[in-house]
Amino acid sequence: METNTFLTGIDQIGTFQENLRYQRVALLTTGSALNRWMIPTLQGVNDRLHLTALFGVEYGIMGERPQGERFESYTDVWTGLPVFSLYRYGAVHLSREMLASFDVLLIDMPLSGTRYCSFIPALHRLLRELGQAGKKLLILDRPNPLGGVKVEGALLSAGLMTDEDDFRLPARFGLTLGELALMMNGEDKLGCEIEIVKAKGWSRNSEHPETGRPWIVSQQHLPRFESCLLSVGLELMSGTNLSYGIGTPLPYEMMGAPYLDAIQLSAVLNKKSLPGLLFNPIYFTPSAGAHQGNRCQGVQIHVVDRKKVQPLRLALELIYEVVREAGQDFRFIEEGKGKYPIDHLFGSNRLRRQPEDYAVILEDCKKEAASFSARREPYLLYE
Repeated sequence: METNTFLTGIDQIGTFQENLRYQRVALLTTGSALNRWMIPTLQGVNDRLHLTALFGVEYGIMGERPQGERFESYTDVWTGLPVFSLYRYGAVHLSREMLASFDVLLIDMPLSGTRYCSFIPALHRLLRELGQAGKKLLILDRPNPLGGVKVEGALLSAGLMTDEDDFRLPARFGLTLGELALMMNGEDKLGCEIEIVKAKGWSRNSEHPETGRPWIVSQQHLPRFESCLLSVGLELMSGTNLSYGIGTPLPYEMMGAPYLDAIQLSAVLNKKSLPGLLFNPIYFTPSAGAHQGNRCQGVQIHVVDRKKVQPLRLALELIYEVVREAGQDFRFIEEGKGKYPIDHLFGSNRLRRQPEDYAVILEDCKKEAASFSARREPYLLYE
């Protein structure tokens, strides 16, 4: 795919700005939303449209905030506009003040392509509340970096849905932001008026490297495309006492713990011939995350053929081998009595209760993914 034939929604601002000339526009964006000339969407929209308000989610409107840092609404120094926080403490709803500040809300928000993104429930909430208020949503679409064909993972079980804005997605859902919004709006009957500026020159079977554009860091722990791809599975490690590379130069591309044998684990994993992957022994001391400041040993994960990689299978095989090697040294993290983050990350408690049955679990995940793929068909915008 050649860069000059590929356009995201924001690249086409000249085609829709006239329709918004007399509209008060609010913008929800972040620093990784750039046009093909590397100009931030915030700058491009502010230069061409009547921008009256900004909305910020995790990482902030310019990507300046640390992961997980909640923040209150504030005034943006550059534009002088209010920044309404959708990532603050407590219940997050669109207040009367927020709704009164705009006629149409624009969204340009790069997704990682995984269910773990905190913006996904925020999007569902926005659709619901915009629908109730009769406000229009305009999405400046851009490709899913992980492509639009492959779907992996179990759906979140009903018993683990703790919020009315939880939406049942597999770990890798293969939808663009526009498609995801249409699916949420259609399946949950949210009643939001949605218009989408489609990306041009993108096909579903294309992943980010095929767009010809540089990798822009959308989340602080995804410095490379490979880390994004592997996070589909390796994010499950955040529900365990394994380090998965947070606090190292290669988040999601290495894993380990003080109690593992790097040489043995590497040999076992390479013997499995997992598609598209190779492993080498590695020794490291993470500066953050699990085992911060402690010497770990484990494996570095090399993507040698990204089209063949199965990140979820990788994660389940890793957990199985660690359980087999480390026994009781390995554990799933418990937060509060009987609450395990791994259950919500994976979609059910099956992995925690039966890690040795990973092959059967993986086959069931494939069935759920196939069912989801059929469900999403009416909402697909790209061939």
